[in-house]
Amino acid sequence: MDERKSKTLFIRNLPFSTNNESLEKTFSDIGPLKQCFVVKNKGDEKCKGYGYVTFSLIEDAEKAKNQIKSVDKRKIYVNYANKKKDTKIKKSLSQKVENEEKQTKEPEEEKSEGTKKEEISYLKAKTLVVSGIPDEDQVETTLDKLKIKNISKIDYPIKGRNQLTVFVRFKSIRDLKKGQKKVEKKGLQAVQLSKENKEIPQKSLKQSRLIIRNLSFHCSEPHLKEVFSQFGEVKEVTIPKQPNGRMFGFGFVQFTDLISAEQALQKMNTKMIRGRSVAVDWAVPKNKFEKDSQVESDGDSSSMEQGIGHF
Repeated sequence: MDERKSKTLFIRNLPFSTNNESLEKTFSDIGPLKQCFVVKNKGDEKCKGYGYVTFSLIEDAEKAKNQIKSVDKRKIYVNYANKKKDTKIKKSLSQKVENEEKQTKEPEEEKSEGTKKEEISYLKAKTLVVSGIPDEDQVETTLDKLKIKNISKIDYPIKGRNQLTVFVRFKSIRDLKKGQKKVEKKGLQAVQLSKENKEIPQKSLKQSRLIIRNLSFHCSEPHLKEVFSQFGEVKEVTIPKQPNGRMFGFGFVQFTDLISAEQALQKMNTKMIRGRSVAVDWAVPKNKFEKDSQVESDGDSSSMEQGIGHF
């Protein structure tokens, strides 16, 4: 009976000195990995002699199974992971693996046991945070079409993110820089993990701001944010009000990236919010608004009353 193919490989007879990093280094030469870990003893944290490697593409898993025969000069046995037999093992290890992988996903500033702070910083520096891909099913095909070289690991979706986020770890920082240029050329958002928490450039924010006209007076800022958050990370939502507390009938939605804002515009224009069909458009920069409206305005009506977006 033919062995059922899988993206996940089960590796036996590993040297006891093998760790996650050395196993990843061996197998990432074949293609991008989604997950890679060795099973360890509870007491001494040494490798038990086996581990798991999950590739992004099943073709790479098949290639690795046929080509990789040893680790650190020790003969190994590579098979496709049997889902039925390995389910219990994987479940019992899931929490432990998640903790170990956290250094790759969301590295903490403090050192974890046995891990140097410099190593964590280096992981951050060679990990690219990519957003703007609309669906999980398109992640691998999108990155494959870009023909990005020297990817050692692809991880998604990232928990705790408001939009689909992909962590792409490269073999070096130089490889990351080359890959980042290709990703940004495609129109996707890409930032080095070590620089992700820095303030978003004001130019980028201004380009990612929408105005929503014909808003119902029953629509609140939290509800408006909830509606638009399905398209990406929303930084701010404002619904201007008159001195008497009544709404003007329009609001602003500020996204953190242009791709998400564009998707929201295309999907939400003319859609119903709180029983009213809204008109969604790009918010016009304040200087452009003032220049364009200077001739038209005679001072009888304010820009707020007209409901024209500016900031």
